[in-house]
Amino acid sequence: MEDIKSWRQRCIDNKQKVKGLEVTGKDGKIYSLGEEEPVTRRHFFGLCPSCHNIGEHSACLGCLMVSYCSRDCQKKDWKGHKVLCKLVQKMRGNSGKTHLFHKKPESHGKFSQALQQCLGRDLTQYESDVLVHPRLCAVCLEGDQSILHNCSECHCMAYCGEECMEEDKELHMQYCHILKQCIMDYRFSMLVGHEASCLSPPFHNTYSPLPGSIQLLLQEHVQQLLSNQKDLEYRDSEVRHLSFQYTCPLTVLYAGEMAHTPRGPIHDLKELVIHLVGPRK
Repeated sequence: MEDIKSWRQRCIDNKQKVKGLEVTGKDGKIYSLGEEEPVTRRHFFGLCPSCHNIGEHSACLGCLMVSYCSRDCQKKDWKGHKVLCKLVQKMRGNSGKTHLFHKKPESHGKFSQALQQCLGRDLTQYESDVLVHPRLCAVCLEGDQSILHNCSECHCMAYCGEECMEEDKELHMQYCHILKQCIMDYRFSMLVGHEASCLSPPFHNTYSPLPGSIQLLLQEHVQQLLSNQKDLEYRDSEVRHLSFQYTCPLTVLYAGEMAHTPRGPIHDLKELVIHLVGPRK
């Protein structure tokens, strides 16, 4: 079995290697294969789009669609926000403080089409998120931003008062921790990046059966690789990120464990080559 020090150094070396294979596409552009893609910008109403602080923020008074933790952050984001903001203001018309989707979140479809026509292009993922996940009361669909309060745990759901919060409590408790993980994972990816993306499993002389879950398999490796990282929530976030990266090959390997191969059980083989046709990165 590979010793821990050698294994960690091999992972670090992986990170420092050439990031991808450059190929020329039919359009003449050069693309890099195997390179880690930049993080796609997403929108969470409980996440400041400038500094990525999570909390109870103040909505832009122009559009009421995007919230900021401070005036400074709002000013920093204005260059990228102003086009969407002004278009939403026109759509709201003379409705004053009324949210575009007050009591009618299902209307986001027609507004999305209208925005695309105004912009002359498809909406970005961020712009789509702003429309699809507006800050409305999760129960009564109230859109008055001044009376809404986010869930203090996940900041991904909002309520206009105790009555609505209590009504949704049982259902929300089932998903609150998942929503919290989503917003935390995105925040880490924007602020820190994926330090464990260089992870390559340590070499073993003999085959060991897979544990009960992908998380159990990766957790120990991530803790060892990121031993200098004191933020335990970040380590957990990296495990979730890697579990998505490894889920396809590990699923194939697990299927081989359960069903065996034409040459017998996996643990009896000296080598195994798996061809994945058209897998996602």
